[in-house]
Amino acid sequence: MRNRLFKIFAAAVLAVGTVFAALGTSSPSIADAASKTGSAERFYYDQLSDNEKLAYDKLDWAMQRGDFKIDISNLMLDADSMTRVQRAIANELEPDVYPYGSENYDWYTMTYYQASGLAANLVINYDARSSEYVGAQERFDKAAAEVLAQAKKKRSDYAKLKFIHDWLVNNTDYLAHSDSNYEPMYADGPIVRGRADCGGYAKAFKYLAQSLGIDCIMVIGSTEGADTVNHAWNMVKLNGVWYNVDVTWDDRSVSGDNKIYYRYFLKGDRNFGVTHVPVEGYTYPEAPRDYSASSVGTVVLAIVVLCAAAAAYLLWKRIKQKRAALRELNGTSDWTGE
Repeated sequence: MRNRLFKIFAAAVLAVGTVFAALGTSSPSIADAASKTGSAERFYYDQLSDNEKLAYDKLDWAMQRGDFKIDISNLMLDADSMTRVQRAIANELEPDVYPYGSENYDWYTMTYYQASGLAANLVINYDARSSEYVGAQERFDKAAAEVLAQAKKKRSDYAKLKFIHDWLVNNTDYLAHSDSNYEPMYADGPIVRGRADCGGYAKAFKYLAQSLGIDCIMVIGSTEGADTVNHAWNMVKLNGVWYNVDVTWDDRSVSGDNKIYYRYFLKGDRNFGVTHVPVEGYTYPEAPRDYSASSVGTVVLAIVVLCAAAAAYLLWKRIKQKRAALRELNGTSDWTGE
């Protein structure tokens, strides 16, 4: 009897696992982003040319060493190539490695050979580091760790993403950056200072999601009707499927009615893409559909139905066996159970 019970239970578990696999795996027609473009952590870097990667690596290494000037004349990079390098740095290194900003600091300026239009060198500006950046990394690490400690208490990746979305909305006021104020553009804007522009929201969301082990990239582009790159948001991978997230447009300080919205949380490309257009030159993962919690309800319902069916089967088998035993005991084949 116990062996039969184990077999039925194992079959039920296998069936439920099949349901989970069907719900948690993207359609075969939706190629995984990692197979197209590499890991989420190196999403932009992996799409650079070899010489653009060298410029990226040189800039990263120089910032770690505190160098002021980098000679890149031998890489033969034009303005478009340097823009790609700059965007890769801003979307990957700044959120994860250099998450703190200041009111009067921008990363670097570039000079070009006038005759050819090719980049000659990069000059890195460190004018704010001597005073404003004392203890900046420690303050950011401490504040981020407190947020992450709360997020890690959540049981599912969905619940963790919803928590950091809500935390950023509840603890951040929108503040547009300007040529004289770069502070809102960095991840410490929302996490430490409580104010940020779209870039700050997106970098903070990326930093927190990646720290929770959830693949996340930052996307820059234009909003509906805009002719220039003027916005930033995220894409996040949940249960094998990519979704769009725009924390800025869900923020109560932007909407002005003191509510948390989920209009731009875990959305597919179909409607999200109407108002958000990624910058050209990169291959982004596809977001095939909006996230729906109903899939969780389907799994729960499947478990309940399978367990109920297994219990009913076991009960029927036991009744049948008892009746057969009583017939044999009474020596008759027409026992009615009375």
